[in-house]
Amino acid sequence: MPVTQAENEEVGEASERSVATRLLSSWAVIVEGALSAAVSHPTASAEARPALVKQVRKSTKSGRALVRLLDGAMSPEAMAGAERSLHEAATILAPIRDRDAMCSTIDGLLEGKLDERAQQAKLLLYAIVSPPSVGDDEEAFEIALVRRAAARISLASELIREVPHELLSGATVGKAMSSLWRKARRRANRAWHGEAAADGSTMQDSTTAHEARKACSRLVHQLNLIEPDLSKPLRRFRQRLRRATSALGDEHDLSLVAECIGLHRGRLGPKFASAVLTVCSRGQRRLRETAGIALAEAMTLRPGELGRRIQNRYDDAE
Repeated sequence: MPVTQAENEEVGEASERSVATRLLSSWAVIVEGALSAAVSHPTASAEARPALVKQVRKSTKSGRALVRLLDGAMSPEAMAGAERSLHEAATILAPIRDRDAMCSTIDGLLEGKLDERAQQAKLLLYAIVSPPSVGDDEEAFEIALVRRAAARISLASELIREVPHELLSGATVGKAMSSLWRKARRRANRAWHGEAAADGSTMQDSTTAHEARKACSRLVHQLNLIEPDLSKPLRRFRQRLRRATSALGDEHDLSLVAECIGLHRGRLGPKFASAVLTVCSRGQRRLRETAGIALAEAMTLRPGELGRRIQNRYDDAE
């Protein structure tokens, strides 16, 4: 059904920017921030580096989400080149991101446990989740990886910058987001069947849930690119998707840590490892339930309505 002006009153009058200008200007800001973070990374403190790496890697997600919206506006060669460069950048940084995320998860699991065994276990787990480096200089290896990733992001940005604005419209962008949301809903419905799984949660298929999380995360990044033009219902929809993807991301990190603990149970001590694995299992169940509730709330907005809201938001400007 048509979206009324009243539903858009929270963001004021219709945007004077075209959807192309909004998308590409938002992307330019993201790239600038990512490249700045990469430049700051070598001289940053050890405590500050994880946030900088996260910012650089997050830009690859925004870029890949954007490229999906540019299908038909970019040449197939440029689109493939941008996607390849962004994928390579994300892959380069993945081991560092996983290490930082799992170290943070380990800290949370062992928070408040000050006995010697817990501290030894923490150090052992840190060593297990750290990616292999070239030689013994892990810091130099990380710096080199961040630089390589930044170079690929810059290359992708050059390709995206050449997109003709006139080939993008609210209708094409709305249709792309609608299609992505339809795909995410199907995957979520397959992952959550409504009957309790063996661990007490309602998530039956963790692989499909992971795919649903990636699709929802991509949609969040697409909505972020047009954030100034989002109406209140779309902001609420995005918030629900964020809750779901955040919970599923944390659940995924917990599962990785649990896998490491299971593989090194003998080194950690069977009794200690079993206790921590129990905490992991409880945390995963809680996070799955949180994600399921958030997704159910998000599903009140149907794909067709999402597409119409996006299209109507830019009709006046185009």
